[in-house]
Amino acid sequence: MFKTCVKWLFFTSQMTDNLVVCAVTSDAIDKAQRLARRLDLPFNSAPHYAPISLMVSAEDVSYKHPNFVTPFRVNFTNGPIAARISRGLTKREPLVKALALDPLRPSHILDATAGFGRDAMLIARYGQQITMLEKHAVIHELLADGLSRAFEQDEFCNLFTYPPDLIHSLAQQYLVAADKPVDVIYLDPMYPRRNKNLKVKKESQILQLLSKDMEHEDDHTDLLTWACSLARKRVVVKRPSWAEPLTKSLPTTAIYNQNTRYDVYIV
Repeated sequence: MFKTCVKWLFFTSQMTDNLVVCAVTSDAIDKAQRLARRLDLPFNSAPHYAPISLMVSAEDVSYKHPNFVTPFRVNFTNGPIAARISRGLTKREPLVKALALDPLRPSHILDATAGFGRDAMLIARYGQQITMLEKHAVIHELLADGLSRAFEQDEFCNLFTYPPDLIHSLAQQYLVAADKPVDVIYLDPMYPRRNKNLKVKKESQILQLLSKDMEHEDDHTDLLTWACSLARKRVVVKRPSWAEPLTKSLPTTAIYNQNTRYDVYIV
């Protein structure tokens, strides 16, 4: 059976305040306790009294927060993202143009800020080899859980030419294998906040909640410099259309898609 390759390269990082790991049912206690040890988080045997928690069942892992009515889990096989993956990208789409993707000549794409993996899965669906890096341990666990569940389904597996890799690592700590050089690096850092009361999608809100304790670690200049030194062809940075470039280094070109802009740095 086709399965995604999930690797853990653990490093010390701060965790979201008050986050605990809970078992939803008795048959998930061992699984929940292992996850708690792996993340160095407390285990709570009474999930109903933990307002902010990772809810572990035999089937999945979800994130519960009082800001949301229902717990969140990464799901690639239902809803809008499933339909998007099934339909796939076309050569006319800005993301394909920005990354210079060719389904007949697959590239190795490194998504250095994977988040919940939506763009990465669309890129993989386009026949590319993709490696996803996610530095935040909890975000990584939620993404790994979603990938594992999705690739248990043969119909989903058959949509992909190459299995995606997921690695828990800071971008700058990633070591490129000699037999798998990186052609393109894709960066989608946290969008800058606007001084407007705009409705933000649930996934984006959860990413902000989970990563707020690591925002001070983001040095965008170092990140872009690292990416440009590693990629063989180009670096693409996803930005909101209204935002300034990621750093003072101006992109070679930019490609727009409604409210999104892809800044392209040819290296």
